[in-house]
Amino acid sequence: MSREDRIYTYVDGTIYKIGEFWDRNRLASIDNDGVIYNPGSSGAALNSITTYRISDDKTSLDTIDYWVADFDNNDFTHTSNGEEKSITEQEFSDTFDMISNDDGILGDLVWLPLYPNSSSGATQSEYLDDVFYKGIEISLILEEPFESILGNPTDIRGPYFDYDGLEIIAEGNDDTRTQSINGTDLSLFEINGVSLDKNKEELIAAFGSPIERYGELMRYHVYSYIVDYVLEFWFDDPNDNAYSISIIRFGQ
Repeated sequence: MSREDRIYTYVDGTIYKIGEFWDRNRLASIDNDGVIYNPGSSGAALNSITTYRISDDKTSLDTIDYWVADFDNNDFTHTSNGEEKSITEQEFSDTFDMISNDDGILGDLVWLPLYPNSSSGATQSEYLDDVFYKGIEISLILEEPFESILGNPTDIRGPYFDYDGLEIIAEGNDDTRTQSINGTDLSLFEINGVSLDKNKEELIAAFGSPIERYGELMRYHVYSYIVDYVLEFWFDDPNDNAYSISIIRFGQ
């Protein structure tokens, strides 16, 4: 199943977007009774599962049950009909396994491309591997305090932290968690040993069609074992190499 999905219903000639999911908040499966299973995560230690059913008017999702696993604090709960109760780790795991192995089908859904309004109609068939900056995984820079990975910045301007060919935007002046990254020297970035310092045709030849492509922007999704993010290439001229990249974690 796609790592990012949007669910649409079609009611009386109108299309409604009733669900949007990505890798850490993914659509696992839909069973034959119309129950939508949605496991999510904000990290390895905190997981959740939510089940939904399409509303009677088919324009939204109604929550059925909600499970939360806080592994750090050994706290596992299940909420149903507004009532929360404690469960065991095994009960949570059993529920998760049941969802992961369910291959049910729900009718009356319209499955559209991820970006149905994209002018090019391009869709990305595969997810890219992690981007590397000077041999360092970008996912590590996104997930860990970046100064512990990159050292001291060359300049600090409020929430902007400058490094060689790279600018980090943090969540606040005193917060070292990366919100997004701008890369200006693309020769310092690579995927699987392939430099990102290329023009549009060369990037597509190396990494396949992007998920979205229009004007001066070309966008890919990157999936890593640490964190998933959007990779955007920016161009002044499609025949010239990209002048910068932007990297934004999913959900920002």
